[in-house]
Amino acid sequence: MRVLDTGRPEQGAFLWTRSGTGRAADYEYQATRVGTDRLVWVLRDNSERVLRAELLAQVTAALATAGTLACVMSILTEQIMPAVGATVGAAVLNEPGSDHYTVRHIHDRERGPQTPAPFSVSAPYPTAHTARTGRALFFADPAERTEAFPAAAPFFTDRYHSTAVLPLALEARLFGAVSFHFDEGHEFTDSERSFLTALAGQCALAIERARLHQEAACKQAQLEALAAPPGPPPGP
Repeated sequence: MRVLDTGRPEQGAFLWTRSGTGRAADYEYQATRVGTDRLVWVLRDNSERVLRAELLAQVTAALATAGTLACVMSILTEQIMPAVGATVGAAVLNEPGSDHYTVRHIHDRERGPQTPAPFSVSAPYPTAHTARTGRALFFADPAERTEAFPAAAPFFTDRYHSTAVLPLALEARLFGAVSFHFDEGHEFTDSERSFLTALAGQCALAIERARLHQEAACKQAQLEALAAPPGPPPGP
């Protein structure tokens, strides 16, 4: 090989079709000569990165056609949360023009969809903290989460081993927060944090579009009501 002949490291990429699934795995490699006749290969499996890119593209396309807030929430809890492997997840949104928040949708792999419920952002829970401050939270294990939010510990069962809470925000506007809970340990690498943040960002954009669409529809209905001809006068 050229690396053995020249002594200069080489790097590149290739696709490898996995047996069984038939899915192409994306790899990067770097080859380095050690001594005069030995070659060291370093392989990096980018399959996870490719899968995340595909999921983000699918989610972006689905959210682009979501015309209502309910549709956005359904995509978040029925498509995004299961796709990232979350056992339980929830989306908390503020009510426009008020200080009230509502748990809009809950994804629960075992119990199914849950009904919306009022939510207090002053509660000592991770999701409330993010909905109030806009700060993302990542807890790889229960001990980290309990140390930060001891009052919330009784509510987290074994299905809540690792937790990620992301703000649903667009520029300076904070709509609420979305939580992802995993029943297995998650280290939340930089790439996974960026991926979950990107998903939450796409949801925030869709929420804004849905709210603007709803406001426009309400204004249009008001204008049509004002422009409608008056009805016949009441009879004697």
